[in-house]
Amino acid sequence: EEIENIGGFVRNNRDQGNCLFYAIADQLQHLGVNAANIRRDVCEYLLSHQNLYIDFFDEEQSIQDYAAEMSNDGVYGDGRIFGPICDLFHIRLRIRMIGNVIMEHGRETDPIVDLGYIGRIHYVSVRFQ
Repeated sequence: EEIENIGGFVRNNRDQGNCLFYAIADQLQHLGVNAANIRRDVCEYLLSHQNLYIDFFDEEQSIQDYAAEMSNDGVYGDGRIFGPICDLFHIRLRIRMIGNVIMEHGRETDPIVDLGYIGRIHYVSVRFQ
């Protein structure tokens, strides 16, 4: 309802751990990408640009272990993958949550990809007419 109040609509997706990647694929369909390609490409990008993201990892889970796990279908995306997604696709993620809470990731000059985050477990694509 909050999204509708600002002129948008939600494009839901089957979740099964892939909802973040499905939601981004919906927003980037003009690039001809799909959720599986996004997941694979972002994990490869993360590994080839480790120096940019190494501070988000520690001895508990290395960047290599994270990328290996995240590359598997059905593994839930988390905030550590936002940076590589934004950098690879040159986008700014705007994540809308219940209560009109908005978080943004990426460069201010990049095009915005609007996502909704529902119930702390599910990402959806948010579209505006």
